[in-house]
Amino acid sequence: MFLSRNIISRTYIVVNSFVGAILWYTSTVSDLENDFAFQIKASGLPAPEREYRFMTTRRFRFDFCWPVFRVVVEIEGGTWARGRHTRGSGFEKDCEKYAEALIAGWSVLRVTGAMVEDGRAINYLTQILEMKGL
Repeated sequence: MFLSRNIISRTYIVVNSFVGAILWYTSTVSDLENDFAFQIKASGLPAPEREYRFMTTRRFRFDFCWPVFRVVVEIEGGTWARGRHTRGSGFEKDCEKYAEALIAGWSVLRVTGAMVEDGRAINYLTQILEMKGL
């Protein structure tokens, strides 16, 4: 099932005049997170905690968290636009965060904007929560 809040209206075409290429950007990270929150609610899944801080000794936060199930979702924005998650230090910090979460027993679902928009992300989350006893 595909659920989304009017994604088409937020689609922009950006013309790169230096190269003459056309780049498609569909949403910002916060838009993606809001779309995913809408999908979670519409699917009847339990409400997540947002921007959940899972370690008291670090400032790591997860976009969506279900502490009872020890499941988190991270939406990786900017994957095609050299966003924070795909550049050197940002990628390194993300890898460290995911490693710490796995060591602590969390299941980490990383999804891209395209996966949110086409419904794959909500389908993966539903399957994971069902495996965890939802």
